Amino acid sequence: KDRSEGFTLIELLVVIVIVGVLSAIALPSFLNQSIKAKQSEAKAYVSSLYRGQYTYYSEKSTFTNNITNLGVGISTATTNYQYASEGDPALLTTRITNKATSRKVGVKSYAGVLVVVKNTANEAVLKHVICNSQDSTYIAGGTPIPNGDLDIVTNEPICPTPGFSSNE
Repeated sequence: KDRSEGFTLIELLVVIVIVGVLSAIALPSFLNQSIKAKQSEAKAYVSSLYRGQYTYYSEKSTFTNNITNLGVGISTATTNYQYASEGDPALLTTRITNKATSRKVGVKSYAGVLVVVKNTANEAVLKHVICNSQDSTYIAGGTPIPNGDLDIVTNEPICPTPGFSSNE
């Protein structure tokens, strides 16, 4: 036999180039799915806080700033987010904000606003909306880039005021 067995250098280079191109296409998609998974944690936790606040309000006719009082079993901090329920003590009978503030670059922050609105029969109706920060980028050290959708000081999303039309 004149010809030895195996692959030529050209064949190996072609295979390496093809694998490289496929990797370049797949990697951004994989990273995007990883970010979406982290953000789904925040949405689920903010929704759980909403349900806890709803139950708490049904029993006590007020909201609470203390996540532990809600009894939903959510930690105030995870690897990806810092969680808090915030509201003006004078307004806890009408409004509370459950926040999930991102601790990672490229991951959006979320907040859920829960308000008490009187309907036409003057009955209390609870309305809830979850909103997110449109731009999750911030400068190293936590100083956010001003963009209109984030609170410049805290990198937290700014949600609608009472009277919004969204109803979840």
